[in-house]
Amino acid sequence: MWKSIMCSPRTAEPALLILLDVLGSWPEHSTCTSDGDKTGVFGLAATVVMWKILQVPCVPHMVTVYFPRLFVHLLSQVFFSTLDVPEEVDAFWKGCQEEYGLATSPNRFAVRTLKSLLCRMQHEDVVVAMERSCGWDTLLCADTHHCAVGLLAREMCCVSMPLCSRIARYLLRLLSTQEPRWQLPALAFLVEVSLMASAAWLSCLPALCPPVAAAAWDGARALCCCLGPALCGSGLLPAGSPVTALCLSGPPQVPGLE
Repeated sequence: MWKSIMCSPRTAEPALLILLDVLGSWPEHSTCTSDGDKTGVFGLAATVVMWKILQVPCVPHMVTVYFPRLFVHLLSQVFFSTLDVPEEVDAFWKGCQEEYGLATSPNRFAVRTLKSLLCRMQHEDVVVAMERSCGWDTLLCADTHHCAVGLLAREMCCVSMPLCSRIARYLLRLLSTQEPRWQLPALAFLVEVSLMASAAWLSCLPALCPPVAAAAWDGARALCCCLGPALCGSGLLPAGSPVTALCLSGPPQVPGLE
């Protein structure tokens, strides 16, 4: 059924937009069905549907178009299903396990779906890098979830900075219109992306304009020296992040300015 829906230009986008709306609305907001039913089942149900869609041999075009939103909402589902599993969600999940043979918990299933999304978008390197650093397991703990999100952002930046910029723009839009419980992880992603982007930009400047490079580096280092301790202390900046070099090292040697 989902293959037919997602392969049809007439139905693919409306169906995916509904799924995104469900993923983004529950359980953070008190959204209810037409008959007034309020439950935390819907976000997990939408995650199951996304998992089934990602099993389709050919990746639906709309999944590529809406990748940033899918990525963000699946990541937040990991967090919400780690925090709390209400009784109705547990009952629903037991039914899913029996029907699809899923020997895993809701939050691990959300991670599995997120991995499938990344692999279908040909970002297997990100999945492998997170495995090597135990990032997926760190993501499953509420206390360390935001650290893992920062690590994931770093790995995503290594694959595609433009893609991370699209994700960051969507996160900023969410943060400006809502007050989500997922605010700390979202900020962790934004901090890592912004600092990685700044580091990449600064590394290109010496060849383009040495005087501007030196001034820009001084400004960036001064900002990081102010923010670095607070970011690291709060856990927003994962330990070992390459952007912390801005706080610890001096400006690069720029030819003609020694």
